Amino acid sequence: MEMSREEAERNVDERERAFTAAFAAIRIAKADAKTRGLKRGNGGAGELPCPAQCGGTLHYTVAAYNGHMHAACSTKGCGSWME
Repeated sequence: MEMSREEAERNVDERERAFTAAFAAIRIAKADAKTRGLKRGNGGAGELPCPAQCGGTLHYTVAAYNGHMHAACSTKGCGSWME
C-alpha cells in the first residue's frame, strides 16, 4: 500500500524530530560526562533527566578503556545508544 504525500511528509517530520531528540540526548550526555571528568582512562557512570522530556532518567556509562559511552533512558522505547 502506498503512502499519500501527507503521510510521507508526516513520516519525514516524525523521523526528523526523533533524530533531533537523539542527537540532543547524545550531546547533553557527553557534556555531562565531561563535567564529571569521565573519559578514556577515567570511566564511570552518570544519570540525568532524559533530554527527550519523556519523564524518564537517562543512565550512561563511559568506558575507561576507550572513552566510549553506552546510554539508555529508563522509559521503555525512548532511546538508547552505544559507541
